[in-house]
Amino acid sequence: MRILQSPLQQTAAGRQAMIEEWQLFGDPSEIVFLDIETTGFSRLYDSVYLIGMLYMEPGMQGLTPVVRQYLAGSVEEESKVLRQALDELRRFSVCVTYNGSLFDLPFMEEKSKRLRIWSAEDQQWITRMRLVDLLRQYRRYQSFFGWPNMRLTTLEKEMGETRRDPFNGGQLIEVFHEYARSDDPKLEAVLLLHNYEDMIYLPSLLRIEGMMRAIHKAQILQARYVNGALLLDCDTLFPLSHRAMVSLGRKKKKDAPQLKAQYNFEAASPRVTITLPPCDAPLYYYLPNAKDYYFLPQSGQLVHRSLAYDVPAAERRKAKKEECVLSADPPGGGPRQYVRVPDTWKAMTGSGLRLYQKQYKGEELYAAETELGEWLLTKPEEETAPWCAHFLELL
Repeated sequence: MRILQSPLQQTAAGRQAMIEEWQLFGDPSEIVFLDIETTGFSRLYDSVYLIGMLYMEPGMQGLTPVVRQYLAGSVEEESKVLRQALDELRRFSVCVTYNGSLFDLPFMEEKSKRLRIWSAEDQQWITRMRLVDLLRQYRRYQSFFGWPNMRLTTLEKEMGETRRDPFNGGQLIEVFHEYARSDDPKLEAVLLLHNYEDMIYLPSLLRIEGMMRAIHKAQILQARYVNGALLLDCDTLFPLSHRAMVSLGRKKKKDAPQLKAQYNFEAASPRVTITLPPCDAPLYYYLPNAKDYYFLPQSGQLVHRSLAYDVPAAERRKAKKEECVLSADPPGGGPRQYVRVPDTWKAMTGSGLRLYQKQYKGEELYAAETELGEWLLTKPEEETAPWCAHFLELL
């Protein structure tokens, strides 16, 4: 068995940025990133041959990230690899993996128990340890980021990482068996490189968590509608550049096309630029106070109660909600442009902004661009910001 350890070569700024990213999950000195390599998926028949860890170690310049790898020279050395790695892992309180909740840690535990090296101290550690499985945590973000799949290498590429290692775990199984027979240092280098790159690139995925936390915690300081786009200036800098297409409707009807808004984020910028989808269908404004109106069946007119004093009772009746409707485009005026807004804006009665619909009880809501722009300019930020925050709550 071989134990290899090497510090990551980083600039001071890069090291500080990594420390800040790790702080998302607590004290960086208490965190370990873990990845194992096995000869297959069966905990009964297959073996662990390589365990990699990445953690922070005190140094002359403060905390320094270090990669530590435990490599078996043969299947017979599996128990040594496991025992050495478990002894090291017990000093950490947070373990970060990619699919470790279903694979890495259960595999290590089951194999250690079968080899009769699992101790009471190991059980205490795994019980109290906080496991952060990035695969489970990031699945819900797949649609927002548009990832084609959830493979680790796919997410690494999204973060701008480029691997030298051309192999996947399955392809390396035969490489390990040949290494166990020949002890070829070139094959050893191939095995170590794959695991090493898993370790050094895994922390880059924390920027995804940082991005989502920044979005959900962001407070809107200013909102404007300019040149067809909603501009939200927030109290935080977003860590990633990203463009996403997001549905503004909560209810997703089967086979119904979803109008989506385009969200643009720029790294190190506090601004979110949202291009809202336009509407080219006829729209109507349904008056919120139907009880204040009468409907005249003979003429099909709608009359406010204050103006109906000279209309005989026989020629009028209380208006129904669906009858209290105005065309979106006023008579004599040119057509206005309308854009889709979140369904949750339906509750904004009294806010001063009119919302339009295609039909009564329709879920989709629209605002006139001119009215939206004026509303954001004339209303105080403390009134408009909570409604604009709905756009971020959709993510």
